[in-house]
Amino acid sequence: MSEGTAGSAAISAVASSKAIQPGESAYVLVTIDQPLAGVHDQRLHILSNDAVEPEQAHPVRFEVVE
Repeated sequence: MSEGTAGSAAISAVASSKAIQPGESAYVLVTIDQPLAGVHDQRLHILSNDAVEPEQAHPVRFEVVE
């Protein structure tokens, strides 16, 4: 998982397991700290040792209400 900022939003992600075998799954807890109200679009990047697709970017849309 990668962490970072996009605009003024701080995004972090923690997986339930750091090593996932083929065919297995894990949960990912994504935390977003966004002080501005409104709808926001970001990307969650997942890094792996896959030779064909070592990085996947997944769209994340969220809404902050006051």
